[in-house]
Amino acid sequence: MKLYLYCIFFLIFTHFGVTAQNGNAYYIKKAKGKDTISSLVDKASINNNTKSELSTIDKTLSDFQYILRFNLDFAEYDKVKNIDDNSFKSKFASAFSGFSGKVYFNRASKLIITSSDITGKVFLVKKSSDDIIWKLTKEKVIINGLTCYKANSTIFEEGRRGTKEIGVVAWYAPEINIPYGPDGYGGLPGLIIQLEKGNIVTSLKKIELFEKKIVIDIPKKGNFILEKDYNEYIKNLVLNRNKN
Repeated sequence: MKLYLYCIFFLIFTHFGVTAQNGNAYYIKKAKGKDTISSLVDKASINNNTKSELSTIDKTLSDFQYILRFNLDFAEYDKVKNIDDNSFKSKFASAFSGFSGKVYFNRASKLIITSSDITGKVFLVKKSSDDIIWKLTKEKVIINGLTCYKANSTIFEEGRRGTKEIGVVAWYAPEINIPYGPDGYGGLPGLIIQLEKGNIVTSLKKIELFEKKIVIDIPKKGNFILEKDYNEYIKNLVLNRNKN
């Protein structure tokens, strides 16, 4: 069933007073522009056998699917598991996908928690949705029958070559009034329908809505850490790795 039909169901549920803020939103990813993952592979200093194996890496990325489960108070975002997730090609595509771990949203407190497994430790990285500085614009576009508005933000990520500034563009739909989105992005006055981060585009594929409340458990055990402290930890790991 196409996306616009799911949206019609959403509006019907809302109109008749039934709690329609329970459902699953499915997302897919693709590379955009000239610097696709395949083109980067072609330019990389790796042997021809590896290049041949990774020649369809963009197709592998587009085969991944992600699910955002949500109710009135909470949401969680995760990658749908595939049977070949442990293959070299899948791991390579995952590294470019922008997905860094399972994400939890607390709507009331505006808390966003990302579960990240680094060096055998599971970190629960905390930030507020208010930490994502969005610049809302009046620019709009129709995506799958939904009127979506553009919001811009900038993030900074640590890498081998230092801190990198990355532009983020979100297209959100106010008519689906839930402040969630893919890859830990949210806090907008509507569901994020499409997210553009660097050269990766994450797009909503379909929505399923339910009357029965979806149970979502926010994690309570693990190494809780603020995002700024986690970023410093990752920076030190990268620096020490380069020294060694």
